[in-house]
Amino acid sequence: MGKSIATRIGTRPGAGALIGQALAVVLLGVRQVVTVIKHRRQFADLVDCEDHRLSDMGITRDDLHAALSEPLWRDPTTALARRAGKPSKTPTLPGAIKTRRPRR
Repeated sequence: MGKSIATRIGTRPGAGALIGQALAVVLLGVRQVVTVIKHRRQFADLVDCEDHRLSDMGITRDDLHAALSEPLWRDPTTALARRAGKPSKTPTLPGAIKTRRPRR
């Protein structure tokens, strides 16, 4: 009568913690997949936007295509955010005023 349930079943007492950690890893993976699917659906709305709306957001159609070329398990919005943060390769228009930030 003095034996614990873990001893009667034949498992170690620490096995529950190991199973809990494995379950947490699986649930985290499922959560990430669900997030990627949700972001890909929202990303489809951007593909339908007109070019001038995309430029208002600071992205180009090439940025969208590059983000969509990511593998299916990767989130395209993170690739788009990386590309949007980079300076544009568009040449500066003639006569455009270049401003400099003051040094601190």
